Amino acid sequence: ELVAGVWVGFDDNQSTKLTGGSAAAPIWGEFMKCGRPFVPDAEFIPPDDIVFVKIDSESGQRATPQCPKDQVVTEIFLRGYEPREECAFHSGKRLRKNDNERYESPAPPRQKRERRGFWESIFG
Repeated sequence: ELVAGVWVGFDDNQSTKLTGGSAAAPIWGEFMKCGRPFVPDAEFIPPDDIVFVKIDSESGQRATPQCPKDQVVTEIFLRGYEPREECAFHSGKRLRKNDNERYESPAPPRQKRERRGFWESIFG
């Protein structure tokens, strides 16, 4: 296996006036290009408690065959925390009340995710 990390900066907390994308990323990219050929391909086997679920990106619910293909994404969930409801926008369920048809409430608007940096997503 190959693991790499790059840090660009001073040891006295002085600013470099650089960003990770302009300083560390090019170094890391070049290193990975050189090191990658020496690492054999390996299949990623997810842990048993991880599931991959197709989600409609508009509703945030499980995709149905009626969901537009360009809106369907595969998301990764901890087993038991994946969405249970099928996409209300494309499942064929009626979204408006009608005397002769079943009423299904529309999905709540999907909350915008907070964008976090790489290290913050790992270490909180």
